[in-house]
Amino acid sequence: MIKKRSAHEQSDSCSTLDLLLTPIFVEAFPVWERHKSAVPTEILSELDEAGDFQRGTAAAVMKRLTRCAKLRNQLRKHSR
Repeated sequence: MIKKRSAHEQSDSCSTLDLLLTPIFVEAFPVWERHKSAVPTEILSELDEAGDFQRGTAAAVMKRLTRCAKLRNQLRKHSR
């Protein structure tokens, strides 16, 4: 049986899926930082189109970036 993680566990840990989606996070992170996590809908749509992402991917990535400080720190190190 699969144990469901609590909301606290979900927000504090980064998943293996995050690693697989690294190129998307790398592209989205500067946008997230520029807008201080409050990215306008128009910008999200542009990011989806520019990255050839499925519609809504950029919004999901921004939510993940907002939730996961560890992921943000990894991306900051990567961008140096």
